[in-house]
Amino acid sequence: MRPVDLSTYIGQSHIKDPLRDLIASAKSRKVAIDHVLMHGFPGGGKTSIAQVIANEMGARFKSVNAAALSDKKDLLSLILDLQDGDVLFIDEIHRLPIRVAELLYTAMEDHKVDVTFGTLFPNTYTLDMPDFTLIGATTLLAKVAEPLRARFGSVFSLQYYNDNDLYRIIDNLPESSGFDPDAKLEIAKRGRGTPRITITLVRRVRDYAVARGKSVTQSVADNALNGLGIDVLGLNADDRKYLTVLHDRFGGNPAGVEAIASVMNTDTDTVDSVIEPWLLKCGLIDRTPKGRVLTVAAYQHMGWPITESPAMTSFL
Repeated sequence: MRPVDLSTYIGQSHIKDPLRDLIASAKSRKVAIDHVLMHGFPGGGKTSIAQVIANEMGARFKSVNAAALSDKKDLLSLILDLQDGDVLFIDEIHRLPIRVAELLYTAMEDHKVDVTFGTLFPNTYTLDMPDFTLIGATTLLAKVAEPLRARFGSVFSLQYYNDNDLYRIIDNLPESSGFDPDAKLEIAKRGRGTPRITITLVRRVRDYAVARGKSVTQSVADNALNGLGIDVLGLNADDRKYLTVLHDRFGGNPAGVEAIASVMNTDTDTVDSVIEPWLLKCGLIDRTPKGRVLTVAAYQHMGWPITESPAMTSFL
């Protein structure tokens, strides 16, 4: 299901042209493409883009999550196995421990790494590295150490997909065979602008229809998605819980992300990188110097009466 090249990759048109230039230049000069850092919401296609880059370059693709690189030796064994032109993809790169990230600095810039052997009488050796490409992906750009971030030649921000692009992705799925066009559009509208979520919804709508012996019409898709707790804006139970916490616990007044996460019994990273971005995109919350506040649109969407309060004044 993953695209194999830029021509078959749907969406993110704002980064495809710069990537074409990077790839064409690297091929012409017979070198590895410069290091790339991608940031954005989970499920936005960062891994797929990395694989597309490797395919376009005719390169080997190696993938690892930063959580698996807890020690320098973990990273060292990985990069020592690289060859010229290889693409190394590190997902959630902001989770790299500083001591591990430091090993990447000279490997990325000078294609060398310093390795120390021995404890009583340590010796340091400099090992030459191949001309490889590091592609990093993160949902929290601010948490990527600045020295590491500065070593990426290109930094791309992924944007939410529009309904038309999600419809095209749905249309390419074998699971959507037989779906009415209106059903596909209904799913696309509730897919939170995210391919991964949209594909999951397609499968759950299919399961709903198959279990009831029905064809997938817009009405069937609507019933299936409502049953999953996915509303017309793509909000799920966690999103509505966030809005309800702000409304009921804080009275619509500004609240910090730590306080909201504590009341929701979740971690701040989940609130900051998974829940809030879509609520901001929908215009349901706003980030102010004093904290997060509900907008008029949130009150309207949740069916709450709009009462003028100090936090709401700027939105009325």
